[in-house]
Amino acid sequence: MQTETAVLETIKTSHAENGGAQLSVKPSAKKERWSLALVTLVGLPPGMMQSAMSEEQLDVLPGGTKAGAKIQRKSDATAEEIASDRAHRDVNGKMGVPAEQISATLVETGRRVPYEGKSKLSTLESTFFHECVILLPSSDCMSGGFFPFAGLSEDGEIPWKVDKRRGRNEATNGANCIIRPRFASWNLPVAFLFDTTKIQLNTVKRLFQLAGLGVGLGEFRPGGSRGPFGRFVPKEWRVLEREEWDTHVTGQVAELFELLETAAREVENEKTAKEKKTEGDSISEKDTLAGDGSPALGEHEGSEATEEKNRLAKQA
Repeated sequence: MQTETAVLETIKTSHAENGGAQLSVKPSAKKERWSLALVTLVGLPPGMMQSAMSEEQLDVLPGGTKAGAKIQRKSDATAEEIASDRAHRDVNGKMGVPAEQISATLVETGRRVPYEGKSKLSTLESTFFHECVILLPSSDCMSGGFFPFAGLSEDGEIPWKVDKRRGRNEATNGANCIIRPRFASWNLPVAFLFDTTKIQLNTVKRLFQLAGLGVGLGEFRPGGSRGPFGRFVPKEWRVLEREEWDTHVTGQVAELFELLETAAREVENEKTAKEKKTEGDSISEKDTLAGDGSPALGEHEGSEATEEKNRLAKQA
C-alpha cells in the first residue's frame, strides 16, 4: 500500500511525463472555498476486470467512420494478446482507469447520498456532483482524462491474468467466450477539488465509500451487471495545503479555477443585487402605504377606544 508521499510522487511524476504544466494559481483565485484532496482507491478481492475498446473497434460502431465494417482478428491471436488489448491505457501505454468511469461511478452512487436541501446528490435524470466535485486526472487517454495505477512497472503495467468465462451473444442469444484482463490487486491514486460551500469532506468520503462497496469500477461489477469485481475501499485521505497545490497539480486547473471563481462571484453579485432590489421594493411599499391617507395602526386603536367610551356614556 502506498504512503501519502508515494501517492503525491505518483501524481507529480505522471503530470511531468505527460507534459502537464505546473499549476500557477493567481492570488485572487486562491480562496478557501475550494479544497484539493488526495485519496487512494484500494482494490478488493476478487479484483478488477476491464474491457476497453480500441479506436478501430469504435470506428466500426454506428456513427463511426467505418460503421458496419468488420474487424479481422488475427487467427493466431493468443488469449494473453486479446486480454492485453482490452486493458485501459493512457496515451503513454500506462494501465489505469479513465476518469469518466470514476465520475460515472460517483454520480451513480450519488443517488444514495443526501445533498444540501435536495433529496439526493443524483437522480435518474440529473446530478449535482459536477458542481461541487472536480476530478483531476494526471494523464490522458482516447476518451479524455486518465488515472494511472500506482506501482507500475517500467512498461507501464501492474500484474494481471487472463480471465475467461462464458458470456451471452446478444445478437444470437447464444453462448460465447469472454476474454478480459483481471487485476487481482490494484491501487489507484485520485486527486480532486471539492467546493466546501456545497459539500463537506465527510460527505465526499461517504460517496467514495458507498461507490467502492456498492457500485465498483470496470466490468462485471455490482453497479453494472451485479458482479463482484471492481470493488474498492478509499484510504489515505489527505487535504493538501495551499502551498502544495503548485507542486502536484497540472496547470490546466489554474484556468479552470479562475473560471469557477469568476462564475461564483457573478452568481454572488447577482444574488446581492436581487436582495437589494427586494429590500428597496419593500421600503417603497411601506412609504406608499404611509402616504395614502390611511390611518396608522395606533390611530385605528385610538378611534375605536373613543367610540366605545361614547357608547358606554350614552347607555349610562
